[in-house]
Amino acid sequence: LIQLNSSGGVVWDRSYPEYQGAFHGLFPGPAGGIVTGAISPGKILVLDADGNVSREIPFAGYEYSSIIAPDTDGGYFVLAENFSRRDSSLKSLGPDGRERWSRDALPLIALHERSILSVSDGGCLVAGYADDVQELNYFRFDSSGRVVWNAMLGKSWDNRPILMAEIRPGTFEILYE
Repeated sequence: LIQLNSSGGVVWDRSYPEYQGAFHGLFPGPAGGIVTGAISPGKILVLDADGNVSREIPFAGYEYSSIIAPDTDGGYFVLAENFSRRDSSLKSLGPDGRERWSRDALPLIALHERSILSVSDGGCLVAGYADDVQELNYFRFDSSGRVVWNAMLGKSWDNRPILMAEIRPGTFEILYE
């Protein structure tokens, strides 16, 4: 990871060889740092302002590909795909990293960076390819982890969520290919 200042100069440049795979869900963290998630070994990494790992929050095993997003209260949502089962789990973690709720065996696979959206009421919207029906599957969860609604869109095996936005509280626009 490289942090640049407002003029494009390098503030710091760090490598993280102990975290294999890719980083997902890069967003501002506490005290001027950064928060990201490593695909393997299934951890959220909280970096300090100098790019050093100040905290690791484990959430899944090695067989998972994961996307993370910030929650509105400083916590995190983690959408983790289980490669062997061909489904996903969704977790809500508090700012301290403790699990608030979890939903397993969601029919979502082929996750992408834009597969999860935190929404204004503290819940989230998640998207992914539903293998059994070959369509995009969207789940809207409230802040307690209850399903508010579920919608299927698209008619192809290779549909991908491109953009999800909450344009007004409770109203969403979804762009997919």
